[in-house]
Amino acid sequence: MKLTEKHIQQFNNNRAIQHLGKFPLWTVSNFSTLDGKLKKVPLNAQLLLEAANLKATKQLEGSLIPIMFNLAKERKLSAGCNPNNVGNIVELSKLNVPALYGANRTLHVNARKTGFIALDIENNSSAELAQWLLSLPTSYVEQSISGGIHALIYLNTDLREKYSDLLDTTVFKSDSGLGTYEVFFSNHFITFTRYFVDKNEMKLTPNRIDPTLDEFLGMIREEMKKKNTGIKSSALQSVDTATIPDTSQIISDSLPDYVMKALFEMNPAEYLSDNSRYENAIVYKTANTIKREFLNYKQDPYMIKNTGKYYHKLTDEELIYAVYLVTKRVVPPREKHKTTRHKMPFLLYLSAQCIANIREQEKEQLNKYNQERVNNYV
Repeated sequence: MKLTEKHIQQFNNNRAIQHLGKFPLWTVSNFSTLDGKLKKVPLNAQLLLEAANLKATKQLEGSLIPIMFNLAKERKLSAGCNPNNVGNIVELSKLNVPALYGANRTLHVNARKTGFIALDIENNSSAELAQWLLSLPTSYVEQSISGGIHALIYLNTDLREKYSDLLDTTVFKSDSGLGTYEVFFSNHFITFTRYFVDKNEMKLTPNRIDPTLDEFLGMIREEMKKKNTGIKSSALQSVDTATIPDTSQIISDSLPDYVMKALFEMNPAEYLSDNSRYENAIVYKTANTIKREFLNYKQDPYMIKNTGKYYHKLTDEELIYAVYLVTKRVVPPREKHKTTRHKMPFLLYLSAQCIANIREQEKEQLNKYNQERVNNYV
């Protein structure tokens, strides 16, 4: 499909896009192929715009993306995008420069801040599954680069309050015989091609069992509970409550000031003054931040230098205690923290649950990657 002026105008004039465009959550992605699979890499928007200005000033020929990478190489900077760094993601209007006119637009999803979640229906999905999902009240729908469907769905205040716990979930994934789809709630990029799709022209057949948005979110919550059941024991058993690993202390002490500032700025009021939800959100944000800081070694290898370890070499116990130590510094103390779960202090137990879930997700991703490699060689 060829991107047209009409597609771009439909994207720009969409009310959901206009609302989201006011938030500094946008950049552009580069595309590459790894083992036959399309990879989307969000770019540093600040550096991208510098390259765009350079192209406009010097009237350089050729694609903008290689120019950007050359600029990055010259300055010995990474072209990667860290959404926690100021300028790496920007308001949508700042990307409206001539050199980026035909480029995609990539959103860093943050449902708690914006009210919008994103839906990714993969191209292996059946017509029945696609119709079931698109019966939800979508605010924007388009064809993705892989031939699937991307959509935005708005959660009103009542739904955000009722499903506040889901808003700190990065992604919910469903993989069944009917196909695959993902729902992004926070801390996840989604790339928009701007190939607008009008649902009215898709000839969807009304179905009496189509879900309401409330029912859909409730189903996600229940599925996540089932998925988490029974996967926590291994991490819980790995914790020695008598000894804090040295590596955990180093990780806790090495987190940058801007990371700690972001954690301290989180407020129980954002979670309906529910301290348990707030504490769980701190735990997950801490764990994902630690992981990102380790995996960001090409840009800044400080965490690996300080600990002498790569992320995949860290034990569950080291990660659990690192999360626990940071959480204890951030979360105001209360009586519940003196209670125990599985013979562990409450916050340590939350940290162990979190790492168990993350490890399980990593295991599933690795298995899928290995299976795809096998399929590519068959």
